[in-house]
Amino acid sequence: MRGEFVDVGGVRLYYYAAGTRGGGDPIVLVHGFATSSLLWRGLIPLLPPGRRIVAADLLGYGRSDRPYNSALTAGAHADRLRSLLAELRIARASFIGHDLGATVALRFSHAWPALVSRLCLVDPPVGRHWAASASISPGAAAMLGGPLSAFARGRIRARMISGYINREAGARSCARYLKPFSDAAGGIVLARHARALRGETFPENGAAAGSSAVSGAIPTAIVSGSLDTLAPPRRAQMLADSLPGATFHEIEGMGHFSPEEAPARLSEVVGALLAG
Repeated sequence: MRGEFVDVGGVRLYYYAAGTRGGGDPIVLVHGFATSSLLWRGLIPLLPPGRRIVAADLLGYGRSDRPYNSALTAGAHADRLRSLLAELRIARASFIGHDLGATVALRFSHAWPALVSRLCLVDPPVGRHWAASASISPGAAAMLGGPLSAFARGRIRARMISGYINREAGARSCARYLKPFSDAAGGIVLARHARALRGETFPENGAAAGSSAVSGAIPTAIVSGSLDTLAPPRRAQMLADSLPGATFHEIEGMGHFSPEEAPARLSEVVGALLAG
């Protein structure tokens, strides 16, 4: 894979490119809260050959710029993703989104349905996002624009690790993902991310969300780990049931981070979706 920065609306987004062209529409990978494009490192080699692959760091995550004055809603992330694809001259693509990235991909499909050929939502937040729960509230300092407390940061880390089946490997991954938020400035950025999630609406019904996938125009697969406690599969099933023609897939024995812990099984779902 190769990576580079792209200027998008006054900020820089970092993305990794992989794959080759000629075998179908490109594949765009969208990570979730507090992770980065590294989430997809196990899945990328297993994706169908002959397709261009783009894995971007959303603003404020990974190697992308820190978002001191930029909106961090799912809609704002989708808008920047649209600008990134325009810069990369990608006119139409299949989208795979995990966690918050699933909501970003869904919002993208609503705003620009003609640009989306397939949609795969992995462990999507439905109703609310786990990081917006009261148990890891950003607290008064965050509400005033300050950094998250050490306690709140620790709660986020612990909740993330709880989403892994292999907790030891999960702790290593989380240390890597959370590194950009370890200094004082990073703490402010993480607080902004958490605050944005507290004000976000995560659809329980595709029709209510206004998704064009409801019409059946966009083939959609929704994937959930059977042991996911951060985004329970019963909620993902509700979203799938609200989207005519959508398929629901439960990966047995997996938690919230199947792109890392079960990339082979996830690639089977993706392969069938892209081939359909």
